Amino acid sequence: MRILRYLPVLLGLVGPAACSPSPSGPAAPTAAAAPAPAFAADAALAEVNALRARLGLAPLAADARLADAARAHAAYLARHGAEQAQAGLSAHLEIPGRPGFVAETAADRLEQVDPDAVLASEVIGRAEPVSAAVAAWLAAPETRLALLRPEAHAAGVGATEVGAPLVVTLTADPRALAASRLTNAEVVAFPTVAAGDAPARTVGADGVPRGPVITLSVFGGVISVERVAVTRARDGAVVAATWRTFASDQGVDPRDVIIVPDAPLRAGERYDVRVEGALGGAPLVHAWRFDTAPAELRVAGGPRG
Repeated sequence: MRILRYLPVLLGLVGPAACSPSPSGPAAPTAAAAPAPAFAADAALAEVNALRARLGLAPLAADARLADAARAHAAYLARHGAEQAQAGLSAHLEIPGRPGFVAETAADRLEQVDPDAVLASEVIGRAEPVSAAVAAWLAAPETRLALLRPEAHAAGVGATEVGAPLVVTLTADPRALAASRLTNAEVVAFPTVAAGDAPARTVGADGVPRGPVITLSVFGGVISVERVAVTRARDGAVVAATWRTFASDQGVDPRDVIIVPDAPLRAGERYDVRVEGALGGAPLVHAWRFDTAPAELRVAGGPRG
């Protein structure tokens, strides 16, 4: 099994809520708790594929083997995730000997179910109602980039119930990898007008309000960036923004640019983005537009603080 680019992506994985002490005296009889609703993995993947279609990308195929592997790791995290987080251990790792252990790494878990697969990424988050789950995936740049890779081919979504840890295992198409050495690179920008309105405001882990996370990803090369410009379309007003690439932050994939306006944008406006640089030594200029939602949406887990 090959690993294309192991991109560890975490989305707010937290431990179970603390239990309050019981009041003194005998406990009142209570009705049996209703079972937690199952997470609608198929619906979540369908929403992602609808977005990929609007961006001109091929859909992710639902793979039952990948879903089994993802679900098994989600069950492991439900038991040990909080403890590992407190110890500073990655949620992508499993500790041999612990109950529910499947395999140590995402690559090992994938090899168990499909030795010929190419691992593209493993995404970890919290299972929420479908619309909230997909919104959280798209708000976090690393998760969004993983889900919108042109070479991503199949996915398995694993979560036992709403509120539990969620794992998404993504594999790449080897044919697309081979083709990338022969054809021009694809460029995937987000948000775009075609993709739908972006929130005018996001709030990162540091609690600071900023504009929407803007990403540009290339397929088939490494991007170097010389200039990024974000402007308001109706009057050309310049939007102050901070951008990151591998050159400034080695936590960023060499194929990606992550741009975050320093302050919230205006709701119901159109904005222009222009990125200038080079791709594999050749000049690269990519420009696109996006719209902000008419009413401000507060999106948590957006830019990294």
